[in-house]
Amino acid sequence: MRAELLKSAGDVSGAIDLVESQIPGYNPRHVTGLQVALADLYESAGQHDRARELYSEALASAHPDYAADAGVALGRLLEAEGRPRAEESYEHAMLFRTDAAFVGGLRLAQLCLDRDDFDAARRPLRFAATSDDPGVAQLGTVLLAQLLMADGNAWGARILLERVVAGPDPRTADVGSLLLAELDPPPDAD
Repeated sequence: MRAELLKSAGDVSGAIDLVESQIPGYNPRHVTGLQVALADLYESAGQHDRARELYSEALASAHPDYAADAGVALGRLLEAEGRPRAEESYEHAMLFRTDAAFVGGLRLAQLCLDRDDFDAARRPLRFAATSDDPGVAQLGTVLLAQLLMADGNAWGARILLERVVAGPDPRTADVGSLLLAELDPPPDAD
C-alpha cells in the first residue's frame, strides 16, 4: 500500500491524505479496514483524539476482520495515555475470534494481574489459551497455570504446564519446566 511507503518515508501527513482520499469511493465492506489504517496513521502523527475516534468507530462496526484489531489498538492507546476504558476495549475485542482478539485477551489479563485481580484475569487467560497462535496460547496457558498453582490446584496446573513445556516458545517452555519442578520437588536424599 502506498500509504505505508509514505509513512515509512516519514510522510505521515501524506499517508493520511492518501487514505482519506480513498474512503469515499471504497467498497463499504472494507471501509473499516481503512479506518483502522487511518487511525494508526493519526496515532503515529500524535493526533490521538482522532485516532481514538476512528478506532472506536471501527470497533463499533463489529466488522469480523477489523473490529478486534481496532479494539486492541484502542486499548493499547488508552493504556499508554493512562486513560480509563482500556479494559473495556480489550473486552470488546475478545468478542471476535481473530489473532488480535486473543492478544486483547492477554492484555486484559495483564491489566487484571497488575491490579492483583486474579479472579478477573482467569477468563481472558482461558480465552488466550485457546488461540490458534501457539505462542499466544502458550503464554496464556503458563499464566493460567500460575494462578492455579497459587490456588493450590497442583493437578490442574500440572496439566497446563505439560502443554506449556511442549509449546513452541523455548523461553516460555523453560518457565513451564521451572514451574513443573516446583510442583514436583526432588526427593530428599537420605
